[in-house]
Amino acid sequence: MGMVFTRTQVLARVQEVVASGAPLIAAGPANGIAAKCAALAGADLIISSTLGLSRSMGFATRAVGDFRGDRSLALHQTFFEVVPDTPMIAGLDASDIFSLDHGRLIERFVAAGVSGIANIPSSQMFGDEFRAGAGATPRHGIHQEAALISAGREHDLFTVGLAYRPDDALLLMDAGADLVIATCGHTSGGSAGYPEQSYDEATARIAAVVDAVKSRDPLLPCLGHGGPFNSPESTEVLYARTAVDGFYGCSAFDRIPIERAVTEILRQYKTPWHEGGAR
Repeated sequence: MGMVFTRTQVLARVQEVVASGAPLIAAGPANGIAAKCAALAGADLIISSTLGLSRSMGFATRAVGDFRGDRSLALHQTFFEVVPDTPMIAGLDASDIFSLDHGRLIERFVAAGVSGIANIPSSQMFGDEFRAGAGATPRHGIHQEAALISAGREHDLFTVGLAYRPDDALLLMDAGADLVIATCGHTSGGSAGYPEQSYDEATARIAAVVDAVKSRDPLLPCLGHGGPFNSPESTEVLYARTAVDGFYGCSAFDRIPIERAVTEILRQYKTPWHEGGAR
């Protein structure tokens, strides 16, 4: 069974890791076995969200409807059974049409034992019109995500803001985000990854968000995510070219490693019988 951490406790753990000089690692696993392994390997935070459901089906990350938070709640409850002592953050869809009462939504997750919330998935994934909440459906967009973060702080939860743009990062900070994930977009690589970005393009996008955050509050931790950053070696580039304090991995920590591991072990099982071996 999992543990519930107060916001103060999560902040202390995060600050301790950052002060030590080690990278702060947040994992966004798609299923229980990936969450369990991430925790065993030393992930500092486990973030659940419906973005993992498509990966667990073998597809690339994409948003899945989360009506009243039911799907993300079920995923969190699975994680809670197999992650014993790592803070678990619930990614919540601030624009879900059945969850616009963010206080009520958060209370469901507090009762289930979350230690924090994040604006994951984000309207920023779907282009500027949706992000702005413009047109016929104004009750979505980045302003709704800021309201979600603010509601999380009102419940004294650790809050994580995912930002594609510097101005969105500052908005989420103003709402009370304790940590910012600077993303350059979906992760590339593997059999179902998104189109490749160059390191130059990806680091420029992430650095713009991180620099905006650090100019406002140099001590607020920032993680990088997405694009070509899908392996330990690739994060060396991220750390060298930006001021991030660590890394948030989703496909990088489950889909891509699982594809490699299962493919390799199956190939080994398909090798010819050893001489003298049983058939």
